[in-house]
Amino acid sequence: MRPHHEVVPGVSRKAELFSAFAIGGFDVALLDVSWGPEGGSFEWIPALLQKQPTSRILMLSSYNEWGFCQTALRCGACGYLVKHSTLGDLLPGIEAAMAGHLYLSPLLQRGHEQGRRGPRFLLTRYQFTLVKQLADGLSRRQIADLEGKDMSGIGY
Repeated sequence: MRPHHEVVPGVSRKAELFSAFAIGGFDVALLDVSWGPEGGSFEWIPALLQKQPTSRILMLSSYNEWGFCQTALRCGACGYLVKHSTLGDLLPGIEAAMAGHLYLSPLLQRGHEQGRRGPRFLLTRYQFTLVKQLADGLSRRQIADLEGKDMSGIGY
């Protein structure tokens, strides 16, 4: 890692992960898609970000599939790194996350461009902002108010 990066110890249990987010003190967390017997890493993202709204979560996965990537981004992750990718993708992913940008592993992008159907860009900046607001705990009505949208006639 570069000198301006500090690596903090990892955790191996869900309770430790939630405690670490409650304490905070870090900018980016690498969260493995395959957490193990406790599972559920995608579902934990909104709750973790609610504890530390300024933290960024990068998903790390052995699955080079758009479906997993889309799920992670919809839940509030700011990036998706494929484990089979080169180690050289890790630092750019972390730096992109720290700058508030989306980051997708080049290996995932290459696989998609070589014949997988689906959108080249998963979310527009506006869509990402909406997903982030949901991950931050805002209701659809609060988001509509912030965005200046008319909610009359829509029941929530």
